Amino acid sequence: MLLSIILLAGCGSTNRILNTPKGELFSDEKSSYIVFTRPDRFAAGGININVTEFTPTNLNDLKFVGNISNDESMIYKVKPGKHFFYIDPTDSIASIDIEKNEIKYVRLSLLPIFELSDRGSIYPIEIDSRLTIKEYIYKLGCNEKLKKSLLFQQKNEEVSNEYYSPTLFEIKCDNEQLVEVNDLLNDSTMNELKKVKIVESTDKSIEGFLKEKSSLISDLKEYYPLWNFKFKNMPLIQRPFLVIDKLSSNLEKQHYGKVNIVDGIHNKDMDVSSINEYILELRKNFKDNVSGKTLTLKISFSKYDDGNMAARYIMGGFGIDKESWGVIDFKVDLIDETGKTFNSFRIYETEMGGILGGINTLKPDTMKVLVDYVKLNFL
Repeated sequence: MLLSIILLAGCGSTNRILNTPKGELFSDEKSSYIVFTRPDRFAAGGININVTEFTPTNLNDLKFVGNISNDESMIYKVKPGKHFFYIDPTDSIASIDIEKNEIKYVRLSLLPIFELSDRGSIYPIEIDSRLTIKEYIYKLGCNEKLKKSLLFQQKNEEVSNEYYSPTLFEIKCDNEQLVEVNDLLNDSTMNELKKVKIVESTDKSIEGFLKEKSSLISDLKEYYPLWNFKFKNMPLIQRPFLVIDKLSSNLEKQHYGKVNIVDGIHNKDMDVSSINEYILELRKNFKDNVSGKTLTLKISFSKYDDGNMAARYIMGGFGIDKESWGVIDFKVDLIDETGKTFNSFRIYETEMGGILGGINTLKPDTMKVLVDYVKLNFL
């Protein structure tokens, strides 16, 4: 009941519709633009999202982006480079790289902070890369090539025409005809995002930010060290999440007979023994592949922290205590016999809580995705 009240509680917009002609919205060719957008959704629609930019070297320097309500977008003009944003009340941080005269759309969502669902992410999603994968799925359709390249598997025995992929896409097929593509991270199309009304802050919303600024700075100072160590640049999803950097290479696959696994550059702050144990176990999955051309997998761990399962159990599955969460994040470079990296991918997973405190699935789940992707696509 409490969560229902929170989700439906109304805050009301303090913004006004921007009347600038569309042709002038992105007219400064020397600048770049980040569009923070919230498509019209019923769940958590009454709660505003406060977005501020900050500088990691000076957490006291907060710049107000806006207090964004349901069915509102805000355009934020920036210089090219990396920018950091603190999102409240989800208590999350996004670092966004942007090039000169580039426009990036960032989909904001509140729902997953309250219910740990697989649909959406606490971390704001830059949807451009998701749309690229969606186009790739439409290009291949419901055939074996698609199912192998993105690891689509039948969702359950009762429904034979629905498939799930650790890229966090679901598809529905009818005799190899693609009927539906469902993005579990982003349920919006670019057309929908561009139709969301564009607003700008009023004096009232700026005044509200100034009143809350000291509290926001205090929250940011408390959370930033944890984020920087544990959650930087990863969506917080309780499933193994496969991100393929070079989709085009799936159309021209090379095939190998044996696999060599080497260490890349690991985060020196992570537990070295856990990383070594992971790589040692990974090698066992390829021990039968011993002849033919050699494929080298270079594994680089950015994060590997099992967290505290006992603490997650005490929280009763709500998992709000982020210090207890387990996380894994690593990159795999695929290198041919000439030493050229021809494909790369990342795998993420977060263990937030749940039954028995959230059994640590970080190793077995992510390793299965890694092994399946390599064996199906390259061996």
